[in-house]
Amino acid sequence: MHIQPNGSSPPGLWLSAVLLLTLLLSACDNGTSTPVPLPNAPDSLQEEILTATAQIDGYVLEGSRQIDDSTMEYTYRASLNNDDFPASRVTARIVETPDGITLIDGTLSFDNVIANGSKDSSKSFVLRRDLSLPFRVEDLVWIIEAERKASLSFEAGQLELRMGLGETRDISYQLLAFNPDGTFRDLNLRESSDRGLRLGNSNSGTIRLASGSNSYRLSQTVTSLEAGRFELALSASLPSASLPSAGLEQSVRISVIVEADSDGDGVPDELDLCPDNAAGDTVNNAGCNPADVVDTSAFRDLQVGQITFRIREDNLEEEYINGILTSLQASGSLLLLTPLGEIVLQEAELVFEYGDSALAGIERLRGTAQVPFPSVGILADAEIGTPVIADVGLDYGSNLADLEAPLVDSRQYLFFKFSAGFEASIGPIGFEAPGGQSVTFVLDPLDPFFFLTGSLPGLSEIGGVEDLGIAMSLQGLIPFVPDTTWGIGDEIGNFDANLYLQGVIPFARLPLNLDGSLVVDVDVNNDGKTLFNSLSPDVEYGGNGILNVGIDFLKFFSFGFELGSASLGIKITDGEQNAYFSGMLDPDTDFLPPELVPIRPSATVNMAGLISDDIAQSFLRGEGEFNLDASSLGRLVGIDLNDLNTTSATFSADRNGIRLTGLTRSSIYPGVGFDGDAQLDANFTGSPTDWGIGIGGQMEIAGTPISQGKLQVSTAGMFVSGDFVTPLTRIGMSGKIDARGIEMRGNTGITIPISSTAVEWVVNGAICGYDKVKDGAICGFDTVTNGAICGYHAVTDAAICGFDTVTSGAICGYHSVTNAAICGTRWVGSFLDCIGSFVTGKGCREIAATCDVASTCNIASTCDIANTCSVPASCDIPRGCNTNVVLPKGEFRGDIELLLGNQGIGGEVSGDYCYAGECTTLAGGRIKAGSSGLEACITIPGGIGEVCAPI
Repeated sequence: MHIQPNGSSPPGLWLSAVLLLTLLLSACDNGTSTPVPLPNAPDSLQEEILTATAQIDGYVLEGSRQIDDSTMEYTYRASLNNDDFPASRVTARIVETPDGITLIDGTLSFDNVIANGSKDSSKSFVLRRDLSLPFRVEDLVWIIEAERKASLSFEAGQLELRMGLGETRDISYQLLAFNPDGTFRDLNLRESSDRGLRLGNSNSGTIRLASGSNSYRLSQTVTSLEAGRFELALSASLPSASLPSAGLEQSVRISVIVEADSDGDGVPDELDLCPDNAAGDTVNNAGCNPADVVDTSAFRDLQVGQITFRIREDNLEEEYINGILTSLQASGSLLLLTPLGEIVLQEAELVFEYGDSALAGIERLRGTAQVPFPSVGILADAEIGTPVIADVGLDYGSNLADLEAPLVDSRQYLFFKFSAGFEASIGPIGFEAPGGQSVTFVLDPLDPFFFLTGSLPGLSEIGGVEDLGIAMSLQGLIPFVPDTTWGIGDEIGNFDANLYLQGVIPFARLPLNLDGSLVVDVDVNNDGKTLFNSLSPDVEYGGNGILNVGIDFLKFFSFGFELGSASLGIKITDGEQNAYFSGMLDPDTDFLPPELVPIRPSATVNMAGLISDDIAQSFLRGEGEFNLDASSLGRLVGIDLNDLNTTSATFSADRNGIRLTGLTRSSIYPGVGFDGDAQLDANFTGSPTDWGIGIGGQMEIAGTPISQGKLQVSTAGMFVSGDFVTPLTRIGMSGKIDARGIEMRGNTGITIPISSTAVEWVVNGAICGYDKVKDGAICGFDTVTNGAICGYHAVTDAAICGFDTVTSGAICGYHSVTNAAICGTRWVGSFLDCIGSFVTGKGCREIAATCDVASTCNIASTCDIANTCSVPASCDIPRGCNTNVVLPKGEFRGDIELLLGNQGIGGEVSGDYCYAGECTTLAGGRIKAGSSGLEACITIPGGIGEVCAPI
């Protein structure tokens, strides 16, 4: 089997219905053509030609590498969306590519894929691209091959039909059958119903199945004959005689609930106070003609906030605690009287809880019931599928935070929480609870306003979404205020809306995906054309959250990125379709293809843009700090280039390409620097051969200042220019940088006066030098204190010479001592005493004598010190010598060619030397560094030699 993708978007699942609605897109036929009546077949059978096919839908880039300067290699995986029939051994191969694409491996495999399923490929495909040509991976054309077995799929638009007595309704079915080979097979159809129903069409019979895909639409007209619950069924089978391996059979059953409504006012007789009063009859303020009111004692009205619950007394049970009425338990069917209108709750099991007392009134409600759907206002045409039992409650918004709905704390809301099985629709919008998931329906009877979470099949052109919250205000009172409007001014404004969406919201016809909240004004100009009743309404959307953006308005490539703290505004009118957005892009995000445009934010930056149906108006702009990796461009020109970091940079993109401008101090190449901020201008516009980077400012190249420098890098090479400025002139220079390094050249003219010389005797120290002499008559005198020159004189001065220690009575005086060694001894007593001492033991004795001795003291010393005198001074005097005196002798008029290279600046000098009316062409001059800067030097013939002049 061969399937050629038709390029149409896959059928959408959900709320995108509410989102981009029909507006963002043109209407679609949901993959089928108009049904064609089938002759000689069961009544109401129509054959449908299937146009939806399996197709490649979505790519993921797994890797890329550069083969050479002009070729990139990419590795992708892809996903496949299957058609209405199961397939096995599914493969895909590329059969057509854009110019400049070479396939390395153009095949994919998907194994088995269920009907209407999506699956990622089990392997990758590889291609190479010529970078000089535009390419979008979406432009690849595939052929998909698969094996198919015989299959049947049978479904009805509704699985439960609620009717009034005697009412006639139409039911539709769809039958899909796949016949795997060229053999015609008979498909048998059988129908049945309970006797309380009358069927207007016969769908029983036999259909001859052709080979391949077959789709049929069947319809049944049902008339209810009596009140009660009934069932009708339709079965399809391929008998085993037709299929050698085994037969196939599918059936669908529909429950029909017939309710008696004698007066046709929409309230079942079971709950109607006046079952004989038809809508429009003259009634009293209770809504009934007094003659038609049944016994009111059979009913009780329970007031909960703005809602009145009417229930039959025999379905109500009171519960008391300690003699106080605390709650009421209700079962069966209830009638809700709300500002929205009347709503019927069936199969209810509810508990009404009072506050402190019955007099305080009912504060809350909990229980279960079949899910209703209000049929008023913009919900007037709502259709509900198979009703399901849900948890029911009524409480203040402050107690319902777990519902995650946009509720006001002080208002009361009626809510329903249910699981899979709920389906309802309003015009193009469908609501459904995805399998196994809990869904919430919230109703505010005062706005009227409701909030619902779940899944919404909706419009066929909208991408699928699940777990989305949707609120609807019939008065259009849901406010929208954008979180940010940077870069787009008042294009996203404040407004009030009818719809509120919360969750992950994809837009099928726009490259946008919002994870957050979205509000929708369904009728901007209030002309009555809304997305519920018109294919061309004027609609406005406003959203806040995390926004994934795809940019596909460029000529040579597309790209995408995620914006945080983002706001989105979409305006769709008869004449325009514009989507504005603004948000924050995280640092180091490779939001562009790095091998083509290597720009990424180096800090969090602002981004904003417009995606319009008029590509000429679409744009993207950003502001902040960016990094530009010039290495990929450097590889194209054979030079190793460094990253450039910018400050206060501006990023812009439109259909012509991408541009980044800002300030940088980064050195893109060794030896090239900037004095202060330089202006960066990186252009990726037009053809890739025209892409380039420009930098301008005060530069320093190989250590040489260059004024008003400009550097340009492109596929043609790397070029530099600027002015070399001296005190005398400004020289324009230009050149290039390649694998060999820097080469810049510039030229200017120069005139050097040439002079002759004569010999003259001069006395001049600056010319001839100096002699040192010592002569008082010439140099004057110096006063010195020097003993060697001036002699000495003696002084006795302790302050100068110090002290001597002497022992002299004449100088120091005397003092008395008693010392035998110094003064001798003497006897004490008389002579007789001395003699008698031998007998008596006492008498005279010998003791030390006392005498005067000289004292010791310090006296000033005597020394010699230098005398002071005047001596001749020394000084330098100029010498005399012969020297040259300059005399005018012609001039040199020439050109200077400066060369700035890796080692610095140099150059050459050439021109004409003219003297006495004759000129000689000279070459071979040089540039040298002098005391005042660069000098141009040239050698003049005739013995004059080399002469130089400042440049």
